[in-house]
Amino acid sequence: MALIKSRKFVAIFTVSMLMAGGVFFAIFDGWTPRTIPPPPARVPAQNGAADIALDPFIQAQNGIRVEMLPVVEYQPRREAYGIVLDMQPLLELRLRIIAARESLERARDHESASAQEYKRLVRLSGKDGSVSRKAVEEEKAVWKSDKASRTGARDTLDRLREMARIEWGSVLGEWVSYGKSGDLSALMEGREVLLLVTILPEGVPGTPPTRIFVQAGDSRTEEVARLVSDAPGTDTSVQGRTYFYRMPSKNARIGMRLSVGIPSPGGAVRGVFLPDSAIIWYLGRPWTYMEVSSGHFQRKELEGWIRVRKKWFSTGFGSRAKVVVEGAQLILSRELQPEFRGSSGRSGPSDENDDDDD
Repeated sequence: MALIKSRKFVAIFTVSMLMAGGVFFAIFDGWTPRTIPPPPARVPAQNGAADIALDPFIQAQNGIRVEMLPVVEYQPRREAYGIVLDMQPLLELRLRIIAARESLERARDHESASAQEYKRLVRLSGKDGSVSRKAVEEEKAVWKSDKASRTGARDTLDRLREMARIEWGSVLGEWVSYGKSGDLSALMEGREVLLLVTILPEGVPGTPPTRIFVQAGDSRTEEVARLVSDAPGTDTSVQGRTYFYRMPSKNARIGMRLSVGIPSPGGAVRGVFLPDSAIIWYLGRPWTYMEVSSGHFQRKELEGWIRVRKKWFSTGFGSRAKVVVEGAQLILSRELQPEFRGSSGRSGPSDENDDDDD
């Protein structure tokens, strides 16, 4: 009898458990778990570059931003250095030359007057003897003294002009010595400043450019500086060839060191400006990512690039190129992850353990 009761209990317990399981599966049979976005897929390479697929959720979650950068024409430049010179030494030399020239004019006048007087006395002495020989000799001495003074004044002026040429070059020396250029007035009056620009040896063109571009002070705009001449002196802090340039004095102060852009020969080229955030370094070279189609990205090595202040200018981009301007480093890290080395196009990590689940 006890055995029968025990078997009934087991049967009732089993039926109860089966019914409870049925209710559980009935409740959860229609439940669908929240879909988690798949990891990025590395699909077969296109034109030798891996194609990284990222869905919009992952892009938004990781701050990946794409922009269509405009293609522009740009005259490539090389970096150089400039310093605003103090014009006081040039002004002082100019004043000394003016004073020496005035002294020469006075000496010429004195010599001319004494020469005429000496000739007059010589004529009178020989004509009727009304002028003594002693007076003639005295006037001759005065004339010779005035002649020597004129020669000395001439030598002083020549030395100052030669000094101007040696210290400031042939063009500025000419301006200072003869004062025939209105450009000198602009410098002396402070409307323009004089720059000593040093071009590094690797950036020296065949002839110095007639115009350069200067970033003056805190100004975000560029000033155009025009060539004056070669500079005989050097900037002791930088090695290279030196030239004088002049530019408007706005935003420039004496002694200020300026960043200078030297146009490269060959004319303007077409390309895009990329921000620093768009650049990644891989294998020692700069790259960027382009969105080749919606949600698909390929790494592109920069071509013909140069640094332009805080941006990069590079050729080789089409007119409607979409470039990753933020989040490029994340895409590179995804591309280089070992689990995405396959080229089958499947999303997610390696399936080497799938057999264990069958």
